[in-house]
Amino acid sequence: MNNHSEQSKERFQFRNLAREEDLDRFFYKYSKSMLPFPVEGKNIMLDLGCGMAEFARFATENGWRASVSDVSEDNVKHALEMGIDAKHLDLNLPIPYNDKSFNLVSLIEVLEHIMNAETLVEEIHRVLADDGCFLLSTPNYAFYKHRLNGMWGKSPPEEGKHFRFFIRRKLKRILDSRGFRIVERNSFGYVPLFNKILCRKMRGKEKIRFHIPYFLETLFAEHFVWLLKKS
Repeated sequence: MNNHSEQSKERFQFRNLAREEDLDRFFYKYSKSMLPFPVEGKNIMLDLGCGMAEFARFATENGWRASVSDVSEDNVKHALEMGIDAKHLDLNLPIPYNDKSFNLVSLIEVLEHIMNAETLVEEIHRVLADDGCFLLSTPNYAFYKHRLNGMWGKSPPEEGKHFRFFIRRKLKRILDSRGFRIVERNSFGYVPLFNKILCRKMRGKEKIRFHIPYFLETLFAEHFVWLLKKS
């Protein structure tokens, strides 16, 4: 295994170990609402970088036949104990699945951890059926707060855990050039200053996030959540 793969494995394992299942995490909330309705005979799903497999469990409960992968052996073991087919994989390398074998591939808050992100997108296109869907969630590093932090000389959030820092134009170019088109968006963010003021009065409360429309997505989407199909 090359040095990049070893670094990716170590950092990804550090991120995923010692956390509990939590389907209420904000990025799952916006991804769940984008889960396509399964069709009989076309309900085979692959969740890459599954974490504690909570999203795969949710999909299974909603009619999908899910398989998962993760770089953390503990997470793979947990998924197997849940009765979900699971593989231990480094997503910087080609994934060992047959061409056009899945009707849905989900990649929830994973792409930013993959140095060879372009190769992974190509692999997802390969294993996805011609009429299949690709559900993607990843941070937006052109989010207004990240821009302000940069102006003040602060490092990007999650530096050291994230290898790639996507903005909309760059991410869309990667997807377009590898045969995908966006068919639905559910990107989300929060209002400038509003949460800071509110959290002072309601200490300990999470930020109030909501759907960001397309024309505000570049600046105000904290995370992109896109549903894609093959071009």
